[in-house]
Amino acid sequence: MSTLAGRGRGRGRGILSLGKVTQPQVGKVGGWQEIEPNNCLSPPLGDKDIAINPSSSPSSLSSPGENNKDKDVLQPAENTDKCSDGINLEKVSQKIEMLSFDAQDRDLDVIEKLTRECAKDEKNIQQVIKVIYNKSLVDIDFARTGALICDRLSKIDGDGVKYRSNLLKLLQADFADLQQYLVSMANNDHEQNSKEALRTSSHEKFNGLIVFLCQIYVTMRTISGEHFKVLVDPIFQCLEMLINSDTSDELDILNSLLQSIGKELQMTEPDKMQELLDKIRLRIIQGSSPQVRCSLLEILEIQAHNWETLPSDITRFYCDTSADILAGMVV
Repeated sequence: MSTLAGRGRGRGRGILSLGKVTQPQVGKVGGWQEIEPNNCLSPPLGDKDIAINPSSSPSSLSSPGENNKDKDVLQPAENTDKCSDGINLEKVSQKIEMLSFDAQDRDLDVIEKLTRECAKDEKNIQQVIKVIYNKSLVDIDFARTGALICDRLSKIDGDGVKYRSNLLKLLQADFADLQQYLVSMANNDHEQNSKEALRTSSHEKFNGLIVFLCQIYVTMRTISGEHFKVLVDPIFQCLEMLINSDTSDELDILNSLLQSIGKELQMTEPDKMQELLDKIRLRIIQGSSPQVRCSLLEILEIQAHNWETLPSDITRFYCDTSADILAGMVV
């Protein structure tokens, strides 16, 4: 499991490398069963190059003007493991795998150059996106770097739409699995047991999907310069699941994500953000554990400071309080 160098009390504030992004900027999650999402992904507004049909399977998502050639693409073809100019596609994958959460622009330049040379074959495009996606799911510290790479690739002339389309297919497929669990929990008398089953089945990928969704939202834009509105509802549903968590790791992720994208969500979706904040307040007053209450109160404090980093004295207060709770000095 990737190291959560989190917000963790006394361990610094660099949690998950989810700093605010300066503009412009999988496969299946193990254990989840695939179903069609129940209107869980609405079509993006203002994005003329991509649309997601909530009743469609992931394979039905394609760019306008393109025929759906997935069946042809996925058939074995001669020399599909190599780029047209002789550069092995594996070299691109290895470069991505070697990147850390603090990748430099020069690293992204190398990947973009190699990928441009591979982009003549759509199967290569699919494979590059899968490498980025899978690494982001299992290493949440890499999620921001993965989103930056995807943003670079989405701007490649003539092939940017293909990169965005393939990325959103993967996100849609895994969110459909997550949606199944949301539905099952709503209809299950043993809701907590269902939630724990999901966490146990693929804890890392569950958290990785949430983090990567948020990083794609805050980093990438449509060709018209807008956020991917298709991701808004999935993001809020995932944030709500984190609010209902009792684990410190997931509450740390919630804190970090809201510091990273809270301001943008509040500007673009004020009503949904207000509902989310109300749910946080409700959880605080409904008899949660001291650790949960402390973590959620800190989020409200961050929101009161316009989603900016808290002053050091306030941060120290929450760190010290959390440490006292863990030591059994606060009940």
